[in-house]
Parts: sequence; structure tokens; C-alpha cells
Amino acid sequence: MKLINLKANNLFSFEKIDLDLNNKGLVLVNGWDEDNDTHIGSGKSSLTSKAIPWILYGKSVSGLKADDVCRKDTNECWGEIEFISKNSKKYRITRFRPSKLILEEFNKDWHDISSRVQSETQEKIDQLLGKTFDAFLHTDFFGQGMAETFIHLSTVQQNTLFGFVVSLDRINELVDKTKKFKSSFCRKVHTP
Repeated sequence: MKLINLKANNLFSFEKIDLDLNNKGLVLVNGWDEDNDTHIGSGKSSLTSKAIPWILYGKSVSGLKADDVCRKDTNECWGEIEFISKNSKKYRITRFRPSKLILEEFNKDWHDISSRVQSETQEKIDQLLGKTFDAFLHTDFFGQGMAETFIHLSTVQQNTLFGFVVSLDRINELVDKTKKFKSSFCRKVHTP
């Protein structure tokens, strides 16, 4: 997934944000709180560990959802991410509070491809992103205190996550071919 743009209104600590990420390469988030003239509490974590995961998956890294995502003293908010998916097409996810989720595909114009049920739309999003929320946390996101969580997962969970990053089906196919080749080679060598 390649992020192109992030917009939000009254989401977490942001009154309004419009962040153009198209062709920016590596991006440094260096927030500054102009009200208090400090970098502390300036929204860096709200952007990376709250806004982005919430827009993509409907929950934050710390588990915030529902009305907890709205900026203080507000009860409505929204966030929007445009991205290029692994199939090289352009999509837009717009998530609202109160609860509404829109998934759009760009093909000369934006077309709503949302399902009537939000959980089905989220499944489409997961497929386009190529990963679930848990896989996102362990492969794309390493927040404070998250670096060691992978080693505490079970072998099955680790293999599942590797499957999102590397094509394990292809690796397993190559292992099977290698075993068959080795087996046939060993028979030929030992045949009188």
C-alpha cells in the first residue's frame, strides 16, 4: 500500500488536517504545538498510532473506537485516506463517526464500492491493503513498546504474519519441488 493523501476533521486531537503524501518518499512527522510552544502533545502519536489505523481499520493501536475518536467537545468526525493498493489501483477510504464507512475506487472518477454491511466493506479493505489490523500492527507499525510483540506471538501467528509479508505459498511450493528433486535424484544415484 502506498499512502497518497490523508484528510481528517475533528479526529482525535486534529481540528482539520490535509496531508499530501504523494511522491514524498520518507516522511518525518515533527509536530509543534503552537498554543504551548512545545513539541510535546502536538499530535504526532494522534496521527501515526490513532488516525491512520482508525481510518484504515476502525480502531487505533491502543484500542480506541466509537466516540473516543472524536476531538474533545465534538461528537462527529471523519477521516479519509487515499492509497494505491497492491493491485496498483487507486482507492479512498472515508470513515465517519457516528458510524459510516465508504470505500471508493478511482477509474477516471470515484466509484463507491462499499458493501451495505460495514464488516463486508472492511473485509474488502483488508484485501486491498493485503493485511488485517493485527498484521498491520506487526508488519507496518512499530510504535512505542511494540518492537518486541512479534517474538511473543505463537508460531502459528508468526507464520500467518509472514504470509502477509512474503508469499509462503510460493516458498512452500519451492520446498516441495526441492524435496521431489532430492528424492528422485537419490533414487537415481542408488539404483544399480
